[in-house]
Amino acid sequence: MRHIVIFLLLGIAATALNAEVKHAVDQGFELSGHIVVDASQDASWTVLTQQAHKWWNPSHSFAGKAENLYIDLDKESCFCETLSNGKVRHLNVIHHAAPNRLTFSGGLGPLQDQAAYAVLNIQLKAEEKRTRINWTYRVSGYMPTGFTAWAKPVDGVIEEQFSRLKKVINGEKL
Repeated sequence: MRHIVIFLLLGIAATALNAEVKHAVDQGFELSGHIVVDASQDASWTVLTQQAHKWWNPSHSFAGKAENLYIDLDKESCFCETLSNGKVRHLNVIHHAAPNRLTFSGGLGPLQDQAAYAVLNIQLKAEEKRTRINWTYRVSGYMPTGFTAWAKPVDGVIEEQFSRLKKVINGEKL
């Protein structure tokens, strides 16, 4: 329950810089956004895929420890978290093409316990000496109260993670 409250409060409090709720209905929602970072596409890919423990907010984890978070593109194909008594699979990797595209499936946070299907697409594109990172998160399925009210809080949390990713790639303090 604590994770649900934190998820909702941070989502409501977060300000969207380049993120938006594109569509929200009771059956699901679509979020999208982008960041532009001061690094090459290859360097951005490395931070995105190999340093999740540095940029993902630990308050959006089960153990509350960022060092337990990792993305495995091959053996486990997941965005996972190691726990003292097991593991959490936050998202499944369903496609990766370095350094251009990473696609996950799965509901984050409290959506994980719902009858929800979700896809997070992340695309990296070189822009001179910078990289533009676009994302789209689509969620659908069944929730007794509908998904409409979840769109803005989830958007806030996703935007927060990408804002943190941008800071880490750019060498800024979190």
